[in-house]
Amino acid sequence: MEDENKAKKIINGIIIIIIVTLVIVLGIIIYKNIQIKLNNDRFNTYIKNNNYQKNENGIYTKTINTENGNTIYQAIIDQYLLTKQQTTSTDTKFTSIITSYKLDGTIETSYKLEGYTSDGNIGTLYQKSTYKNNEFKCEIINNNGFKTQCPKMKEEAQKFEKEINEIFEENNINVKYITLKDKNAVE
Repeated sequence: MEDENKAKKIINGIIIIIIVTLVIVLGIIIYKNIQIKLNNDRFNTYIKNNNYQKNENGIYTKTINTENGNTIYQAIIDQYLLTKQQTTSTDTKFTSIITSYKLDGTIETSYKLEGYTSDGNIGTLYQKSTYKNNEFKCEIINNNGFKTQCPKMKEEAQKFEKEINEIFEENNINVKYITLKDKNAVE
């Protein structure tokens, strides 16, 4: 009889542990889903309030024209949450800097420069870089006549990181709960 009572107590204890574990796991899942919905809604509100327009490819875009070019912001494009493309054009050169923020905090930058070099020849430069946690890696893909632009790319990545962090802070967005494809996205 004593052995039977011990067995019942052990079984009851195991059942209670299983129930408590299930409640905790369910609570974590519910909390995570609430955070995902809340942060996606906040990000979508940011997009809507900052005049992004959805194009035919489903990408939210905002363009700011400048004297010698323009800046195009894009949201939710491929694996990037936000992208900033700056282009400038003069009589002798065309420059494009694309800076993109991935959900893991990596900032990728590509830099293209085409035009006349200092010695009057036509040249091209194409570079890519990554920036995360103050670590910067720059790679020259093609260079024909121009100085490397790695310092400029690092500066642009740092400025974009600051800009992104301000957006998240001002809009109370926790990026770790953002999803790139959200069925509740702004229309």
